[in-house]
Amino acid sequence: MPYFNKTEIMKNILRRIRCGLLWGGLLACTGCNQEVFVDHIAPAETHFTMDGNGDTLVIDFPSEDWSVLDVTSESGKSLISFVSSDNGGPVTKMEDRERLEFSLGGLLDCAVVRDEGRRLVVMLGENLLQEDYRMDIHVGNDYVDIPLEFRLTLGEPYRVDSVVYRLEPDSPWTEVREGEGLVVYNQSADTIRQQLVISGKNRSRGRFIVLSDDNVSWLSGAELEVPDSVSGGRLVFSGMKLPFSLSEQPLPLSVPDRIKVVSIAPNEHVRIIPLLDYSLFNASYTVHASHPRNGRRRSLSGMYRGTLFTGSDYHIKIPL
Repeated sequence: MPYFNKTEIMKNILRRIRCGLLWGGLLACTGCNQEVFVDHIAPAETHFTMDGNGDTLVIDFPSEDWSVLDVTSESGKSLISFVSSDNGGPVTKMEDRERLEFSLGGLLDCAVVRDEGRRLVVMLGENLLQEDYRMDIHVGNDYVDIPLEFRLTLGEPYRVDSVVYRLEPDSPWTEVREGEGLVVYNQSADTIRQQLVISGKNRSRGRFIVLSDDNVSWLSGAELEVPDSVSGGRLVFSGMKLPFSLSEQPLPLSVPDRIKVVSIAPNEHVRIIPLLDYSLFNASYTVHASHPRNGRRRSLSGMYRGTLFTGSDYHIKIPL
C-alpha cells in the first residue's frame, strides 16, 4: 500500500483550490469586461436625422476601440466597397482608411470620416433621390456590431438661373412622315363617296438630349424655356416652357385643323394615309442652376430637338 504524506496531500488540495479560483476569476473577468466593452463602444444616441440640403454630424464615442464596419441601405445592401491595401491585403475596417465616400450614382453626396479616434464625422452634401433616404452605419469590433440609423431628408430642388441655346449648323430641315391611316369602304355601286380627313391636331414635339453620363436628377421637373421655331437662321422664343425630361414631350403650340376631302370611288376599299410635313431643328443647350440653400452651382449641357408640325397637304390611298 503506497504511503501518502498528509502534508503533501494538503498542499495538493490547496493548489487545486487556488487554480480553480484563478480560472473562475479569469472567466468572470472576461465576461464582465465584454459587457463593459460593449457599453463603452456605443455612443449616447444611435438614431439621427440629417438635412438633405447639406448637413454635418459629429458623433462622439466613449472609446477608441471601434471601427466602421459597413454602410448599408434600409434593405441591408452594402453601399461601400473597401479597396485593397498597399500590401495587397483586403481593407475591412474604417481605421485603415481616413475617409469613406459614397454617392449612389451621384444622387447622394455623402462622406464618413473618423476624426481623432473617438469621433465619427458624417457629412451629407445633398440628397437628390427625390425622397427621404434611410441608411445604417455599422460600427464595432470583433465582438459587437452596432448599427447607427440615419434618415437623410429630401433636399430642395435646384433653381434654374439661365439656359443658353445655340442653333446647330445643320438646322433647320424638313421631313414628310406618314400619319395615322384611315380605312374607308365605299359600298355604293354607282356613287362617289366624299370622305373628310382631319389631320391638323397638334403633333409638335420637343426633347432634351444629354450627350454624356452626367447625373440629371437635380434638374428633373424644372421648367426650361425652349425655342418654338427658327426664322432667318435664328432661334425664336415666345416664352414657351417644358419640364426637363429625357422623354419626348408635346409642345403647347396651337395648330389649326387641316380638313381635306378625299373622293372614294364606287366599291373602292382603301386606306387613306395623310402625309405630314415637319420642320426640325437641333440646338445645343447649357443649363446653369444654383441651390437655394447650400449655394452649390451646377451646369448641364446637351442637345434640344424641336419637331414642329407644319401641315398636311397631301395623302396617299392604298387599295385593300
